[in-house]
Amino acid sequence: MVRLESGSLVEVAEPLTTWVGVGVLFVTGLALLLWRLLSNRPAKIEVKSVRSGFDSVEALELCGGDEALLKEVACALPAECWSQVEVLRAGLRSGSASTARAAAHRLKGSLLAVSARRSAELAATLERRAIAEELGEMPLLLQALEEELHHLERALARVGGR
Repeated sequence: MVRLESGSLVEVAEPLTTWVGVGVLFVTGLALLLWRLLSNRPAKIEVKSVRSGFDSVEALELCGGDEALLKEVACALPAECWSQVEVLRAGLRSGSASTARAAAHRLKGSLLAVSARRSAELAATLERRAIAEELGEMPLLLQALEEELHHLERALARVGGR
């Protein structure tokens, strides 16, 4: 993501998306970036790992800026997530859509607490499938979620100091 010194490119251009299309947003973004570069005001480049599992900056904001709280959450969250995965798996084995739905819902909430969007979206998809009682595809979705949770667990371990 490219961030400008006074605000992010997204913050500047995002309101335009309601009035015009994504193409104009892209052109606007390029124009703003070129203006910053040509006016000798370098843009700050912030690179986020695609495989980090969560947005650590947003997670810290969700913890009220309290780094100690974020570390505590980072240490406790993996065990909670894997516990819910086991409940979800048990629900699938027994054919209980309500058990699977409840576990997916709790998992989604836990993941959103640290801004683990990719994992939370998979949990939300599992929850929707369970609500619709479409359990057939859920094992594949669960496998994808487990892979994401492994990435998240490694990223949280770095934050939690483990």
